[in-house]
Amino acid sequence: IENAAGNAIIDNQDDFSRISYMILVQNSSLDQDGVVSQTGSPKSVRIFNNIVYKENAATSPSQSGIVAYRTTDSDRPLVYNNIVYGFAITTNTCAGISTDGGGAPNFYVYNNTVHGCYQGFSRGWGDMHYKSNLTNGNTTDYYATGNQTDISMLNNLAEDGTGQLTAAVVFVDEAGSPPDFHL
Repeated sequence: IENAAGNAIIDNQDDFSRISYMILVQNSSLDQDGVVSQTGSPKSVRIFNNIVYKENAATSPSQSGIVAYRTTDSDRPLVYNNIVYGFAITTNTCAGISTDGGGAPNFYVYNNTVHGCYQGFSRGWGDMHYKSNLTNGNTTDYYATGNQTDISMLNNLAEDGTGQLTAAVVFVDEAGSPPDFHL
């Protein structure tokens, strides 16, 4: 699904949503994200097995590949097995995957690959659980703001040293069209 209209590609506000098995291209130069799960309290949201990327450079400050925020404390959003790349505007609101819970929910983010973004993962308010994510080629791989009452991080690989494991990885063809992010 491609978006050039200046809106989020998917703006989810529904309970029990599954956003999966899609290639989502954000090519708007306006201030919009790729996939957004937000507004009020969508419960049991799962964003998985997607490729989300930014195709054209933008000058607006707030663009992220996947954003999950403003959910209730009883919600347990899951973001897993996604590849996100190209969200590289140099501001603190531009990330590959961004989680921020106004209601302090538990976020579960695992097995994602984020490459070529300003921030690989940006986490704000709420309890965050990161496991087995790979970040490489970002300005900052893991960025924290807000009040993280509990950050559980396990086996996350970050090129810049902000994860538990530090290493630069070599992808098959990260500059290809389309890129190949196999290791």
